[in-house]
Amino acid sequence: MMSSSSEVQYGGGDRGFPTKCDCGLRVVPLLLKTQENPGRLFYRCISKKDVEDAIPKLEIIDREITKTKTEVEELRTLIEDLKKDVARSQIEIRNWKALKAVCLLCVLWLCC
Repeated sequence: MMSSSSEVQYGGGDRGFPTKCDCGLRVVPLLLKTQENPGRLFYRCISKKDVEDAIPKLEIIDREITKTKTEVEELRTLIEDLKKDVARSQIEIRNWKALKAVCLLCVLWLCC
């Protein structure tokens, strides 16, 4: 629990939610889950142990972000390759249409 020391800093003046503990670290709001006081709001200092406990989780998140960035870059490369394939296919389709028109003209010329 937070003490009511004058060094506790509040987000909105002297009332409201505290933002800093007596020790100067940030506080986090939490809800009690006890039978006596379910849902009661209290504040806890972000202590060194909390930070140390978070480091492995942050390392996992960092690895996931790095992996995701790599996947995004691979997808960008794939998209660029697909765009090139589409452009080549469009040219090929135009060439086939032109060839079809020439063949049709040749067939009509030969038949007449």
